Amino acid sequence: MKHELGICMAGLEEAIESYVRLVAGRFRQVRYLEIGVASGQTLVAVTDMLRECARLWTGFGVDLPDGYSLERNAILQRANALGIPAMIIEMNDSMLSVFPRANHITVFLKAAQPFIETNLDQPSETVELALIDGCHGKDCVEKEFGLLEKKVPDGGIVMFHDFGQDSVGEPQPHCGTGDALGACRALGLLDGSRRGWKHLATVIGDKERNGRDLGVFERC
Repeated sequence: MKHELGICMAGLEEAIESYVRLVAGRFRQVRYLEIGVASGQTLVAVTDMLRECARLWTGFGVDLPDGYSLERNAILQRANALGIPAMIIEMNDSMLSVFPRANHITVFLKAAQPFIETNLDQPSETVELALIDGCHGKDCVEKEFGLLEKKVPDGGIVMFHDFGQDSVGEPQPHCGTGDALGACRALGLLDGSRRGWKHLATVIGDKERNGRDLGVFERC
């Protein structure tokens, strides 16, 4: 398997690559945002997929400075091993106009919600592909999507990890318990009641390898 993904992503590899290629065929430039980076395995793998099929590409992630399983050196080493320029930026309150460079991987160490709100506030700063995989608490997932959807153009795709019923109620360091599925239900994504969004698929992870499910939604 060429592109091995990160924590609890087993069984999702082919599906994610197919959505990367779908988005790459729709846009001149694809910006991939990952919320929750850990060791960067998924971020680097998805960016490498983009590098293979997109005309212009950008991979960037957002995580807390003390985020779950965050490994700064591992992120840089994974990117460097594939020849992808990468940097990690420790954000502060004065850094309000920082946007990731094209053809690079950039990891911003800042809470996702204020980052989206203050650092992706220009009309040109779109996100064509996103993975919400940070805190899986219902409140966090709802708020992150609510901010992010303003940046996603028609034809863009947002994916939610830990989307299955088997992930509901799992302990979370921030919100207490996970419920990405409940967040998507409350957002009107599951029943089609949220205007401008379509549920493309629920991809089932490889349970024997601790893979978790993925919810995939398209802006339309």
